[in-house]
Amino acid sequence: MLAVPDETREEEVLACVVLHDDTARDAMAEMLFGHCYAQLAYFKAPGWIYFTDALPTTGTQKIQKHEIFPAGTDPRMLPGMFDLRERKKRDTRQAGG
Repeated sequence: MLAVPDETREEEVLACVVLHDDTARDAMAEMLFGHCYAQLAYFKAPGWIYFTDALPTTGTQKIQKHEIFPAGTDPRMLPGMFDLRERKKRDTRQAGG
């Protein structure tokens, strides 16, 4: 998970995911978002999802977040980025109502 700039919320969650099979990325993005949105506070669910073949790691397998995208690149504009921000809504229902 990374934080990326967002015009509405100041920062938004970007999830970088490595798939181990040829699952349809559109369907997987929807399923992943749905799971996160149901289990987490709405603001913690990823507004952006990016599927990649691998994540850069150190010798101790710690993910090197600063090496996922080239320096100076806005990852939100890359091809293959899924923008799910419109699906994030604060639950405004009152308890018991």
